[in-house]
Amino acid sequence: MAANLDLNNVNAATATLTTVVIAGGTGIFTTITPNAIVGGDNSLGITGQTQATTVNGGAVVITGAASISGATGNGGAVSQAGGASGSTDGDGGAASSIGGVATGTGTGGAATLMSGASGGASGFAGTLTIDTGSAAGGVGEDIDIGLTNATNVRLGRSGGTVFIEGIARTTIGNGAGVVDKCLVVEGGNGVIHQTTLTFILTGAHDLDMADDDHGTGIKIYDFPAGSIQILGATCNAIATSVNTGAGGGTYPMALGSEVGADDNTLTGTEADIIPSTAITGGTGSTASDFHATLAAPILFANAGGSDLDLYLNAAITAAVAEGAVTIAVTGTVTITWINLGDY
Repeated sequence: MAANLDLNNVNAATATLTTVVIAGGTGIFTTITPNAIVGGDNSLGITGQTQATTVNGGAVVITGAASISGATGNGGAVSQAGGASGSTDGDGGAASSIGGVATGTGTGGAATLMSGASGGASGFAGTLTIDTGSAAGGVGEDIDIGLTNATNVRLGRSGGTVFIEGIARTTIGNGAGVVDKCLVVEGGNGVIHQTTLTFILTGAHDLDMADDDHGTGIKIYDFPAGSIQILGATCNAIATSVNTGAGGGTYPMALGSEVGADDNTLTGTEADIIPSTAITGGTGSTASDFHATLAAPILFANAGGSDLDLYLNAAITAAVAEGAVTIAVTGTVTITWINLGDY
């Protein structure tokens, strides 16, 4: 019974064996020391068993067999797969490709996963697929690219299009929501941002106005420093007004870069992000849709000056009010924007 098995420069191209399978069974191999294992016209497989006591390092190269020169045959495939579980409750074995760990101040070895290139002008490179196996119910696990210890995560190519299913959340270059006024979800890629604000303007945080002609507003978001190009904005909210008088009719609401003045209209910078929109009011408590969209992109050239702010504004007329009015707002506004830089 062998205590050690050394494989040094075994070349299947000149070997007489068709297939070599090394299985570390119980008590067969205490130590396996592989060096430069190269497949030629035939295949060579290494199947590690859990009973193998030690597998020593050494250069291990597994290369698919080449097609005969000048022939139209395909090259041999190389597959790396974790072992299957042998029991009902067992887990499948993991398959890893990891660069070598450096010693001292050396650089760790690179790990590359790449599909095969085409050798002809009209050929296509192989498809590179990274996926997780689905559970029996069809739900797979997450795919993590760039964990917390990654310096940079790069995604792209020199030409063509990179498709990203869904919109990833970003932590790069975001603004900030105002506490107790809205909840913020930041989407995009750090260049193009899509900010979704969920209003929580109820109770102590609603808009309060006395009777007669009045206007007011609440700041809900601070954009970062720089010139902000807003590409689009959509409001999908519900405004619930409570009128203590006997008034009725409609009242205007908008989102703008300035707080609403204390008058009965919303114009200019009071309504330059979501335009002034007539909301249905009434006596008592009335809930109405606040649905509106920015008609055209707008540039706020704030570089070198004050940061852009976002306000939710409302106004009432004496005829509508006839008493104190409160307006609670729920729902969302979604804003797509780019920061063009600061100085």
